[in-house]
Amino acid sequence: MVTGPGHIAPANVVVQFTPYSGEAEAQTVGQGDVWVFTDGTVRAGRWVRPDKTQPAHYVDTAGNPILLRPGRTWVELLPTDRTVDLTDAPPPATTVPPVTAAPAKATGQKKK
Repeated sequence: MVTGPGHIAPANVVVQFTPYSGEAEAQTVGQGDVWVFTDGTVRAGRWVRPDKTQPAHYVDTAGNPILLRPGRTWVELLPTDRTVDLTDAPPPATTVPPVTAAPAKATGQKKK
């Protein structure tokens, strides 16, 4: 989804904490921690990929599937030794100015 000039908003963002061997060799077979951002929420769980012929799937802490919303999904393979801080987003900007005066009364003739 494109939200405006220079802004792109994927339907899902997956942060897959992944071990690396060497400079840039992410190990994507196995399992590890995952954060799934979708619909304005984040869910923590595990990524699981038993072999390289299958895509990873994501489960919550109870083992239930974490479903992705249809649309673009960005997957970030973050090294397991990285520390990440989550902060709340600022509230959206108001597009309508607040009302500072009472609305004007309607004028018109009364029916008899």
